[in-house]
Amino acid sequence: MLVRGSEHADGNGKRAAPGSRPSTVAGQTKVGLLFTLLIFVGVFAAILYLVSFTEPEGPTEIESNLDGAELEVPPSERPKEVAIGSRASLEPSQSSVPSETAAEVEQFLGQECVVTWEGTTKVSTYPSGQVAIKAEIHLGVKHGPFRAWFDNGHVSSEGNYKGGRRDGTWRFFHKNGQLAWLGAYTEGQRVGVWEDYYPTGIIQSLGEYQDGERQGLWFFYDQDGEIDVEESGVFLNGELVEPL
Repeated sequence: MLVRGSEHADGNGKRAAPGSRPSTVAGQTKVGLLFTLLIFVGVFAAILYLVSFTEPEGPTEIESNLDGAELEVPPSERPKEVAIGSRASLEPSQSSVPSETAAEVEQFLGQECVVTWEGTTKVSTYPSGQVAIKAEIHLGVKHGPFRAWFDNGHVSSEGNYKGGRRDGTWRFFHKNGQLAWLGAYTEGQRVGVWEDYYPTGIIQSLGEYQDGERQGLWFFYDQDGEIDVEESGVFLNGELVEPL
């Protein structure tokens, strides 16, 4: 006796087990879902990988690459170089170091002098504390009275500046205090009669300058005060053209 629906025959006449078709369809559905899930996970992982290697649009601070090259820094954030003592150091644009710790220095007569300011007067001081230079500064250049000293306290030079150039009568001295040169400047060039003296006080030369060059009759003397006839004579544009 046959029972309907309990079994069926395949193409070869064999009978299949009851419920075999529904189980096959369910299996195929599960495989499809699993495959879709794997694709989704792969895409998501790829997105994370790309995002993790995206570089910023531009650096905002100094950084070093592996090869030691510095990246570009916005001008407003670049450090500025200042002199502290005899060394150059990098000071951020907004430094937490008090400004008075940055000392301005300059070389004078072979020594490193510290610079301070008294209004518009620039004062340079030797390491010993002796004043080296006092100069009036206007618009960034020397303008007005100027005076300089040796480290032993004797005056080195004195005169006036005009627009950054020596102007008017100037005196220069030897370290022992004796007068070395006496003469005048116009716009930074020697003009008029100039006198030159040995440290002993004996005259060394006497003559006239025009536009910074020796012109006319000049006399030169040895350390005994005698005229040097080989060096003395008439000068033209700084050259001796007619000896005595």
